[in-house]
Formats: sequence, structure tokens, C-alpha cells
Amino acid sequence: MSNGINMSDYLDLFLQETEEQLSILESEIGKLEAEPTTERINSIFRAAHTIKGSSKAMGFSSYAELVHEFENILYLVRDGALTVDHEVGETLIQTVDAMITGKEHLASSGEDYVADVELLASLKMLSGGKSAAGASQAAPTAKSGFAWPESVNEALTELPNHENIYTVHLSLDPSCVMKYVRVFMVMTALGSLGEVLASNPVQDKLEAEEFDFDVKFLISLESSIEEATQTVNGIGEIASVTFEKYTVSEDKADDHAATTQVAAATEGDGAKSDKPKREASQTIRVDVSLLDALMNLVGELVIDRTRLSQIGANIAAKVNDSENTDALAETVGHIARVTGELQEQIMRARMLPIDTVFQRFPRMVRDLSRKLNKQVSITIEGGETEVDRSVIEGISDPLIHMVRNSLDHGLEDAAERKKKGKPEGGSILLTAKHKDNAIWVELSDDGRGIDPDKLRAKAVEKGLMTKEAAARLTDRDAQLLIFSSGFSTAKEVTDVSGRGVGMDIVRANIQAMGGIIDIESTPGEGTKIILKLPLTVAIMGGLLSRVGAVDYVMPIGSVLETIATASMEVQKVGKRPVLLLRGQTVPLLKLRELFKVKQSFAGEHTDDYVVVVGSADQKVGLVVDRLLGEQEVVIKSISKYCGELKGLSGATILGNGRVALIVDVNSVLEFTRGLENGH
Repeated sequence: MSNGINMSDYLDLFLQETEEQLSILESEIGKLEAEPTTERINSIFRAAHTIKGSSKAMGFSSYAELVHEFENILYLVRDGALTVDHEVGETLIQTVDAMITGKEHLASSGEDYVADVELLASLKMLSGGKSAAGASQAAPTAKSGFAWPESVNEALTELPNHENIYTVHLSLDPSCVMKYVRVFMVMTALGSLGEVLASNPVQDKLEAEEFDFDVKFLISLESSIEEATQTVNGIGEIASVTFEKYTVSEDKADDHAATTQVAAATEGDGAKSDKPKREASQTIRVDVSLLDALMNLVGELVIDRTRLSQIGANIAAKVNDSENTDALAETVGHIARVTGELQEQIMRARMLPIDTVFQRFPRMVRDLSRKLNKQVSITIEGGETEVDRSVIEGISDPLIHMVRNSLDHGLEDAAERKKKGKPEGGSILLTAKHKDNAIWVELSDDGRGIDPDKLRAKAVEKGLMTKEAAARLTDRDAQLLIFSSGFSTAKEVTDVSGRGVGMDIVRANIQAMGGIIDIESTPGEGTKIILKLPLTVAIMGGLLSRVGAVDYVMPIGSVLETIATASMEVQKVGKRPVLLLRGQTVPLLKLRELFKVKQSFAGEHTDDYVVVVGSADQKVGLVVDRLLGEQEVVIKSISKYCGELKGLSGATILGNGRVALIVDVNSVLEFTRGLENGH
């Protein structure tokens, strides 16, 4: 590019911003046909307008043209001139798909994306040749000079505070070739220092470069004038920039075009808020690899914090110097508090709303229900629930499998539902919430449910168990067979599901994150699948125990209670020992036998405690020699050194320098079920 401008320096920023706006479009566009609310239309329009503006600034004119034609339709919908029927809805969805494809093309090649000619023709036909730019510029053009018109003044009176509102006078260098690129960079910079309320010329004229070299902005500034001036001057090809305190203009010019952004700022909840919104200046983009590195470093600090506390306690027990030992204890305590706060802040920085995953499902349900000729609606609750980024990445594929299975197998078609006395349209409920120091994600449907008898028969047919063993299965255990590898009750293979894969992948992925998957189903009424996920997969609280000379950690979220063996009531069911716990039988499993641990020395006390782990519906008592207390541990993978070890999910380093093994509660529960069912 001429004049030393290298827009590739801004490509990553452009792609990140476009990805965010496309997520909004993908989430909202699928709901537009059913609920074309003003708020939703404005949200879609703002996202599209942002993509168009930044695309033009980057020089991706063909990609910007696609978004521009999309905008034309939105203008007509917003003005009531066009109804979002099936044809319009499908075309808008196809356009968003094309935008996503185009973004991927821009990311991989760095070159402009040319949309499909037929799609562009469909958009132009729907808009009837009307121009979005023409619609937005129907008002007279702004007069020359730098006096804001009365309409701007009236709009600004709805803002509660005028003290920080300034008029920015920007002059570009006359040698500037791509004027809008520079103006866009200035607007982005100003947006990071406050909120740009209006521009003169208006946005569409800026994008079309229908101005000389002077531009005016109205900004709610929340930084110093010196900082703002220095930031803008640092962009390059800026001849001058000045800031003037905003005052009500005496110019009564009849110019409504310049009020576009101000009106948008005041027509929503801006008039009710204490001050203008300023989100951009509150955030900064950070590469996720940096957050991962910080999390690893915090993990090492957690290990050393625990070790330092142990060393301090040992010194205090041996050294009779109260002054120094007290000072050491105080310092160790302060380091522990600071490390804890640092850990909490880093974890918060890694948090994302789970809606980043949830927002794709309305579109997926819409498309699949039409493909399957079913009437299905989806309701999403708790999308604002924040979870660790690693958990977000881990649950995406499992949720996709779950939703597809619910649509294909769980929900009946309209005719079948009508025969059963159900509403013709099926429903899916997807929720997320914090509960018991974990994230609970639940997917429910009001479909046909899971028939345990059908699953028993299928298990025998596939040779997974004998007919006698299948008959011994409880209904719940029979329903859990859907998580077995290669198990499917589908009568035919479709491109939606029924290949015998999917639910076993769901369980494997959830367990790999240290989570638990549960199921509740009533034949004829529906099914609920519950995912209990850790807040983070890097650091967890654990109950430390010892068997022989080996230390083990049970995830604290899976620990229900601990019992001294001397006070237990042990019985036998068949040949298996069980603990009678408040009228419920809980299988007992000795970690010593499970992991083949030898006694450290003759006469050693063994099997002194039981740690009951699992959930309310399924429990197992793990017998250990000693309980060593609770401790935060950093999870370290051992698979690359030892391969996959059944019953173990990793290891950690304790404060005393010893290595402790982390018990995989999910696989232990699965092993126990196998013993109970005789296979």
C-alpha cells in the first residue's frame, strides 16, 4: 500500500472484531423470523454496520459490498417496508453464512472475498434496488463549518452529563490517499478513550470518502485531552487535531443526518443511565496463549505457596524464636493471600459467558428441525453464566451431539406428538448455572424419553452382556447404556445421528475435563442430560489421603462425606462389601486393591477411613489408610509419561515435595457399575 501504510498490521484486530460481530449475527438472525423485535433488528444492524465499516477501512471492498446489501434489507425491515417471512429469513441466514465463509477466506489469504453472484442478486431483488446509504442520507447534507445542528443539541439534552463532551476537529494531511482508513483508525482510537456520539460528515459519507480532509466528531471523553491528542497524533497522516468543550450550537440548520449516532445513543437505555456507555476503554485484547501462560505460572505459585506454608510450619515447630517465627508466619500468610487473589484474578480473566457456545444452537435447531420436518423450539437460560475458557472449548462438541440426538431421536414429529396428546411442537431447554462449586449445564426435551427395555434388548443383541446380566440392570443403569461405545438404537443411519457414535464421545469429553455426566429420563415424557463441570481444569480443590506410601487426591466437588471405618456398618451383597449409609447401600472399593498398593511396613494401620464420592444417585466408598486434609492442587498430565492409567486423571506436587495421584472419580464409578452388573 502506498505512503507506507501496511494494513496487514491491523488484520488480526479486524478479524477479532469481525468474529465478535458475526457471533452476534449468527445468534440473532435465526430468531429474527419468529421474533422481529426492534431491539433485535437494531442489534443485527449495528453488528453488520461495524463489519462493513471495518471492511472498507481494510480495503476489502467486495466483502463490504456483501454486508452493504445485507444492510439494505435490514433498513427496509426496520422501516416496516419489508416483512421477515420465510424467503427473507432464509436469504438473510444464507448471507450471514457467506459472511462467515468470507471471514475465513480473509483470515487464510488476506485477500478480498467476492460473494456468490446469485446471493447478491437475491439481496438486491429483495431490496428492490433501494440503497441503505440512500435511506440513511435522505435528510439534507450537513452544512460546511463546525457548528452542530439543533437536532444534535436536542438529542444530547437526553444525556445526563455534558461536562465530558467535546467536539473534535480533525484535519488529515492533504497527501493522504486512503482518507477513510485514517478516519476509521481515529474513530477506533477515540472509541477506546470514550464514546463517539456523532460525526460530520455522517458515517456513510465517510465510508464513501465524500469529504475533503476535515472531519468533526462529537465524543464523550473519559480521558485527559493531552492523552487523547497524543493518541490521535500518533496514528500518522494527521495534520492537526483539536478538542473543544461542547456547547449548544446557535446554528439552527435543518440537518438530521449528523444525529444518527447520537439518536442511537439515546433511544435505548442511555437516557436512563448515569453516564454514557464506555465499554471499549474498559477492555483490552489479550492473546489467549498469554492467559494460558499466566495460568501455568500461577499454578506453580500455588504449589510453592503450599510448600512454603509447610516449611514455615516445620521451622516454627523446631525453632524457639517467637519473634522471627511469627514474622515468618505473617509473611507466609501474606504471600498465600496475594497468591490466592492473583489466582482468582487470572481465573476471572479467563472467564467467558457460556452464551458464546449457547448462541449457535437456535440456528442449529431451526435448520435441523426443518430438515427433519419437525416443529421444535429451543429456550436458553443462564447464558450469562461465566466459565473458564478451557471448559468452553471442551463442552462445544458434546453439546452439539446432545442437541442433534435430542432432535433426531428424542423429539417426535408433529403427527406422533398429536397422537400422544402432546403439543405438535417439541421443545428443548438449555440452561447453565453455578451450583455446588461447579457449572451445571442441563439439556431437557419433552420427547419420547429413553425406554430401558429397548436398551436392554439392544445390549444383548450387540453382545455387550448376557440376557441374565441385562435383566439385572436397573432402569437407570439400562438408560446409561447410551453412553457405551458403539451403542445406538437408531433404526437407520442418517446424516444427523444414528451412527453409533456421539454419546460415548460426549461422556469421554466431559470426563476428560474432570466433569460428570448424568441422565434423567421418563419414557413418554422426556429426557434431561446433566453436565457437572469444574470451574477450571487447571487448579482444583482436593481431599488428600494416603494408602501405604502413596498419596491420592479426590476432587473436592465429588467428595460427599468421610467416615471412620470403626463406626461403619458393613454388609455384603453377593460377594461385594457394601456400606449401609442412612438406609442406602453404598459399594465399597479399596484403593489399595484397585491400584495394587503394597503396605509400607509390617503392622501398618490400614483401611481406617472411607471417602464417599459420586453424586446423589450413584456413590462409591473409597477405602484409604489416612486422611491428610483439604488442599488446592495443580493438575499435571501424566499420560505422555505413563500412558492412560485407568482410574487416574493426573498428578500434582504437594507442599512437601511429594507427588500425589489424582483419582478419576468417573472411571471409578464406571468400574463399580461393571462389578455390580457382573461384567
